[in-house]
Amino acid sequence: VASYVNNCSLLNVEPLLEYVMALSDPANTICSLGERAKPLSENDLVCLCNSLRENRTITLLELHCNQLSGSLMKELAAVIITNGSIKTLKLGKNNLHDEGASLLSEALEQNVGIEELDLSDNGVGNMGVVRLAQAIVGNTHLVTLDLQRNQIGDEGASAFARSAERNRALRTINFRFNNISNVGAEAIGDALRFNQALTELDLGGNAIAGVGCEGIAAGLEVSQTLLKLNLRSNAVSDRGAVALGRALLKNVSLVALYLGSNDIGPEGVVTIANAWKQNSTLETVDLQGSLMGRSGAAAVADAIRTNHSIRELILEIESGDRSSAQEIANALRSNTTLTE
Repeated sequence: VASYVNNCSLLNVEPLLEYVMALSDPANTICSLGERAKPLSENDLVCLCNSLRENRTITLLELHCNQLSGSLMKELAAVIITNGSIKTLKLGKNNLHDEGASLLSEALEQNVGIEELDLSDNGVGNMGVVRLAQAIVGNTHLVTLDLQRNQIGDEGASAFARSAERNRALRTINFRFNNISNVGAEAIGDALRFNQALTELDLGGNAIAGVGCEGIAAGLEVSQTLLKLNLRSNAVSDRGAVALGRALLKNVSLVALYLGSNDIGPEGVVTIANAWKQNSTLETVDLQGSLMGRSGAAAVADAIRTNHSIRELILEIESGDRSSAQEIANALRSNTTLTE
């Protein structure tokens, strides 16, 4: 603590209370410096980084909303290279853009500690993601990566997918709201065929439609590790839902499938429902906002009666369709596993 305080004095800045408290308690491994009323200054971060180069007690460092410029990211990247104790690094909403992501990527190639990295909402585009994808190819430590609300697009998603084919460490990837369409989704589907480490893939809020879903479905058929797939709020139609339903007949790992707020109609609902009748691993199915129609409602009701693994089912019945509502209600009476 004394060394850090002296360093702050030399640069004429007030010591960061949150960091001092963390240093003062060896049992406290978390330092949260995000979303402050006033973002960290350059000298604040210089003092912090100088101390972190020697510190081995902080395992979680949170720096959300601090407007980290190129020079500040260089300071932080130098820490990441030498400090193997930081396991979780949260850098959301810092306007890192491609320059900051590239600096961080260079550090990740040498870092042996970080397991969870949050780069959400940073304006990172294709160039930054391509560089990050290169960095994770041989990285055996990074387990969770959050890139939601950036500007990845199809080029960035495709580059990342190619790297994921060879990466054996990543378990969770969040690509929500990144303007990914069919081209990127097909590349991700190809990666699922080869990657046998990924357990959670979040692609919600993109522009993935039929062809893209078919690509993901092809990967899902052979994946033995993926547990959770989120495709909410895309452009998934019956074509995509049918492909995913057929994949569920072969997949034996998926536990949760989220397809709410898409453009799925009765054909897609019927195929998904018929698939989960035979699938014994699925526990959560989200079809919120899908237009079931009478045929979809009948298939869902039949699946509810026969399936014994589903724990959570998210549906919407069209207003005024009392017949479908009654059919599903009757089926629920005989189901003993649904809890939500």
